[in-house]
Parts: sequence; C-alpha cells; structure tokens
Amino acid sequence: MYRVTALLTGSKITNTTRRYQQGSNLHITRVDRERDSGQFTCIAEDTTGQSTAITSSPVSINIQCEYTYKIYLYGHVYLR
Repeated sequence: MYRVTALLTGSKITNTTRRYQQGSNLHITRVDRERDSGQFTCIAEDTTGQSTAITSSPVSINIQCEYTYKIYLYGHVYLR
C-alpha cells in the first residue's frame, strides 16, 4: 500500500471544499490565480515502511483569465 501527498510550493495541501485530494488525484474547483499558483509536487510513500518515498518532478499550473466587459460610448455598446 502507498499514500500520496500533494504539496504546493513545499507545503502540504490542506483539503477544503475548493481544493482537495481524493486518493492520488488532486481536485481544484473555482481556481484562484493567487492561491493556486506555484510548484505542485506529489510524494508517494510506502505505508508498510519497506521502501523509501518518491517525490515527483514539480509541475506548474499557468492560470489565465479572460474578462468580458462593456464600454459605453455615446449610447453605443462595444463588447471587448
């Protein structure tokens, strides 16, 4: 048996309703550019203690946002 722990910038990710680990999968809902940016890594540990832990290579998530806004100019509406 093994246990997988997800880390963000070296700190263990605490499960919340927005970001949680389920088995070896990390789920992020309502992504937040400030709170979810950084280096993600995973550590797989043998729960029997017969093997050493393995740390994954770091992965970064590039969060991009697109905004739609309206500009009102002399009674005309322009979508951008």
